[in-house]
Parts: sequence; structure tokens; C-alpha cells
Amino acid sequence: MSRHITFFTNYLILVQKKVSTKKRFSLFLVTILSALLLSGCQSTKPSWYSEPEVNNAEYLYAVAEARNLSQAKKMAVNNLNENLWTQVKSSSHIRETVREKDNEGSFNILVDNKVNTKTETLTLNGIEFMQMEENDLGAFVKVRIKKSLVTQQLKRELQDMNLKAEHEISNIRHQDKLLWWLKNRTAYQLKHDAAVRISMLAPLDPSYIADTSSITRYTETYQKVSSELYFRLSYDSSSKKAAQFLGEQISEFNIATSTSKRRNQTHTLNVVSEKRRKKIAGAYISTLVSQVKVSNSQNKTVSRSEVISTGSSVTSYKYADEGAARHFDDQIREKGIWVALGLIN
Repeated sequence: MSRHITFFTNYLILVQKKVSTKKRFSLFLVTILSALLLSGCQSTKPSWYSEPEVNNAEYLYAVAEARNLSQAKKMAVNNLNENLWTQVKSSSHIRETVREKDNEGSFNILVDNKVNTKTETLTLNGIEFMQMEENDLGAFVKVRIKKSLVTQQLKRELQDMNLKAEHEISNIRHQDKLLWWLKNRTAYQLKHDAAVRISMLAPLDPSYIADTSSITRYTETYQKVSSELYFRLSYDSSSKKAAQFLGEQISEFNIATSTSKRRNQTHTLNVVSEKRRKKIAGAYISTLVSQVKVSNSQNKTVSRSEVISTGSSVTSYKYADEGAARHFDDQIREKGIWVALGLIN
């Protein structure tokens, strides 16, 4: 269309040059015709996009605009989710201090937890793509979904969550507590997800009362197990510093540790290291080959791992040993303590 406009405009300009007596009229004619042609070729947004349908008792609606249809479809689905979003913005700061005294001195455990839950989205099933259009302005999409389908989906997901909670509660009877605790670290997330769906259901089916009793018991069980975990740190003469670093990392999860035996201890973390020393070009090199084992109160091995760490110093082996221990700590932190100990993948 733009080629036609240019050609026609140039033609009129040539004509007005030949007929000088009609110069003013020709210029006026060119301006008017060009404006008309341009206005006729301009793309506009679809009326169904500019005036979208309003949600009613049966359907939820949404529209979206993007550069292409693929993006517009995704945005339309996201916009449909806005009708169900439950936005929870909370922040809690928990600090707990535990002081224990034993033969080695005292230990402080400080734990900070922050929760910041942003907008929640739901993967909806049964979305209908009612209108799709592309023009020079972009791509436009209109979608809808039956409220009854959303209601059924939310109720089904709540039932599945409750069943999952029941299953995990029953598993604790024949699983190591530490392994169960690590496997169920998403317990509070499950409770949160259930609360989100209940909030979404409220305007869709006000009379519906969700059964989340198993989810409540599940989170209570998880909290109880977490509070019961207690590690005893055991080590040889070459591993004292490495064991201390491990204890500090475990304490960050609000799990108590001690270097002495306690009746309520649930696990023992034993570190045995082979120390290798050598001097190269005036530098003191220290290497620790550490075997780390976690066992439960029945003395059953839960996990084994090996960590090789090195340190160097131009002063003495003492500082090289300390460097090797800190390298040990750095490696554990980089992997994550539970992964480094071989307790989770």
C-alpha cells in the first residue's frame, strides 16, 4: 500500500509541475488524497480487544497484546491468572539463641528466617482461545475459562495435597528422622500452596470448606522432628577445626550440636582426617583428606562422604593447617552441607 501511495503522490506532483496554473489546487489535492489513503491503510486494534468482555457467573475472560501470537497467548493466560491471584507479601524475622555448655565450652545458635511470598499463579486447564488476530500493530488474543472447571481443579489439587501430607506422615514411622526432615523441607510450602487455593476458591464457591487437617498435622510433625534433631560432633586430633565448621553450618538450620554425648542426641557426625604435609619452594603445604560419616542413634550409618582440602603458608604448618580447614569449610558451603555430607543429591 505504501508503494501505491508514493507512486500516486509522485504522479500528481509531475502533473502539477506541467500545469502550473493549477499548482495550488494540485498541492491541495495531493495532501487530501495522501491523507485519505494513509488513514485507510492504518491498522487498528480489534474491537473485542479494545472492549473486552467482563467476567460473568460462568466465565473468566482475558485479552493480551504482544509482538507475535506466541507471546500474546502466554500473556493472555497470565492475565487470566490475575483473576485468581492471591498476593501475599509477608516478611518475618526470627532470631533464636540457644546456649549449650559442655566440656568444650559454649555454643551459640543464631537463626534468621525471612519469608517473602510474591504473586501466586496457577496452571489452568481448559482455557479456550476465542479470538486471535495479527496486524501491523502486533498480535491480539482473547481467552476464557469456565469457572466451574477452575473450581473443580482447585478442589482436586487440595485433595491431592491432603493425601500427600497423609502419605508423608505415615512414612516417618520407618524412615530415619534426618532423612525424612530433609525430604520434607517443602512442608511449609505445601501449607502455603493449600492456603492460596483456598483463597482462590472463596469467590468461586463460598460454601466450600476444604479439609486440610492432614496438611496441618504434616507441618506440625515436620516442626516437631526439626526441634528434636540433635547432632553430636566427633573428630580426631586432625579434624577439630573441620568438625567445628560443620557444627556451625548445621546450626544455621536451627539444629542443636554438641561435642559431648547426650541422651536426646539423634545423630553423630564423625570426622576423621589424614593430614599430609610437605614443603615446596619455601612454602608450607597442608592437605586434609577427611572422611565424614553421619550415623543415627542406633549406630546405623546414614551417609558417608570424603572431602579433600588444602592450605598453604609461607610462615608455618600451623597456618597451612588452618588454611586447609577453611578450604574444607568453603567446599562444604559451596555444595551445601546436606549435599556435601551425601544426605541429598
